[in-house]
Amino acid sequence: MSIDPIEPIELKPPRTYEEQLNIFRCRGLVIDDEVKALETLKRINYYRLTAYMLTFKKDNVFLPGTTFEKVYRHYEFDSN
Repeated sequence: MSIDPIEPIELKPPRTYEEQLNIFRCRGLVIDDEVKALETLKRINYYRLTAYMLTFKKDNVFLPGTTFEKVYRHYEFDSN
């Protein structure tokens, strides 16, 4: 019996917080206060926050008028 070698999974390179914000911005998210948004990302986590962004996106692009603050408010509401 032979065991097939497991192919290594190619991981995405880590992104800085600034790069993460830029990804959001390129997808149409409005970021009014970049300093506050950076602090929030450092505290919460990119992936946890993106879960709350799903309802504000269509085809991986944010709906018009979607702001970082609006997404964060949904996160806060759910956390309480």
